[in-house]
Amino acid sequence: MQLKDILQMNETPLRDVLNEAVRVVDGIHSFPFTHRFPLVVSAIRKDQGLYHYRTRPSSAEKIEISRHAIFPQLTLVHEVGHFLDHLALNPIKREFATDHDPAFEPLLHLWAESPEVRAAATLLANFGKTQTKASRAALRYYLTPRELWARSYMQWVVTRSSQPDLTRQLHLLHASGWAFAGRRCTFQWDANSFKPIMNAVDKLMESAGLL
Repeated sequence: MQLKDILQMNETPLRDVLNEAVRVVDGIHSFPFTHRFPLVVSAIRKDQGLYHYRTRPSSAEKIEISRHAIFPQLTLVHEVGHFLDHLALNPIKREFATDHDPAFEPLLHLWAESPEVRAAATLLANFGKTQTKASRAALRYYLTPRELWARSYMQWVVTRSSQPDLTRQLHLLHASGWAFAGRRCTFQWDANSFKPIMNAVDKLMESAGLL
């Protein structure tokens, strides 16, 4: 099954841009059979995008992309990563695979050992008490397995596709980073750091029958 057959997109000025991201994903891997659900563009400002879901029974409700998103294509691929984590890579179909599936153990280790994640974790440990509650919560969330997976999946798609515009956006995203305690941390990996993660994602997607 392809992503274009899963997402129901309404008319929006971002339609062509988002359809291009869908086309890129469909050129890389397949999806297990699942129900269709909406891809909507909204005016939310707090988040670049959101994956909405239910757990009882487990189902996807919609992917929401902000029309204010800096990189809407990368945001869509990121949210598709959450969808995969929730329904496609999760044999129990409850909560998310990154919460409990042993298949993610190699990635958990690689994430923890990567320079980017270690730097962000060190900032949180050393300077967390000096920052606002909201800032601490945001950084803790960025370091959760669910979020690390979604960012890994997005970078994996971009790297595998070699699509020039997406590659440029990924470089800009990596370079921009995020400020915490007056120090910069990035939430995407440089090419060398990502190589072992890339290989682990390859193996995970292949074992799930999606490659």
